[in-house]
Amino acid sequence: MRKAVLVFTIAVLLPTFGWGWGREGHRIIAPVAKDHLNETTKVMIQSLIGNNHLYSIASWADDMCKQNRETGPSSEGSSRSGRRLRHHPTRNMRRFLEHVRDVGFSGVINYPTVSRFDGNIRRDLESVGLGFAREVEMIALARGTGLYTTCYVRTPDESRQMAEAGVDLIVPHVGLTAGGTIGASHTLSLDEAVKATQDMIDAARALNSKVIALAHGGPFEGPEQVAYVLERSDAQGFVGASSFERLPVEQAIVGLVKEFKKLRVER
Repeated sequence: MRKAVLVFTIAVLLPTFGWGWGREGHRIIAPVAKDHLNETTKVMIQSLIGNNHLYSIASWADDMCKQNRETGPSSEGSSRSGRRLRHHPTRNMRRFLEHVRDVGFSGVINYPTVSRFDGNIRRDLESVGLGFAREVEMIALARGTGLYTTCYVRTPDESRQMAEAGVDLIVPHVGLTAGGTIGASHTLSLDEAVKATQDMIDAARALNSKVIALAHGGPFEGPEQVAYVLERSDAQGFVGASSFERLPVEQAIVGLVKEFKKLRVER
């Protein structure tokens, strides 16, 4: 009996793996976290990840960390920026950014970003020190390691914070891109989006006139809409995302299927 008690005590006291972080932990926690989201947030997240399950992409950042030099630039003279969510509480970010630089990346961007969240989930992230300030810190550290820095911002205040950190390029984000089968159904009007874009550009350039600004999101879905914002704001270009990777594919597939459906077999 005493031996059994001793074995039990040792088993209880021995350290075990805690999977709150890392690939396994993120996959385990993802469905638990999803159960605690409100319906509006669930819909927004699903619009971002498409047909994927949350648990299947929860380990994306962990998988990226394990990739080696072959993830760097694929041809001479090209460059590649790594996307970084700056909220892992146990990661030495300076060391990590140096690793990103050493494997061949030339820059970073704060995406995924908490700036896309608001309401209770944003308040909770900010209250526990996992908010936008962590992303600003990452950008400042990246500048110190010689990486080119790009950031998404959603408000003039976020734009100012990033300018103070020395960011090279800002992307004023005016919402999920409209259009296609899964595009945002509610966006700012073109004029509202242009004003929001310009307000964020002005906020950054009040501190650093050399900051590059690229428009993105919301109603800026096609060449006509992008031309509209470029003509009416100080944006120097456009970040494509859905406009380059999703919408052309959807349009091509839908158009081709429609052509097939026109075919008739005459017997």
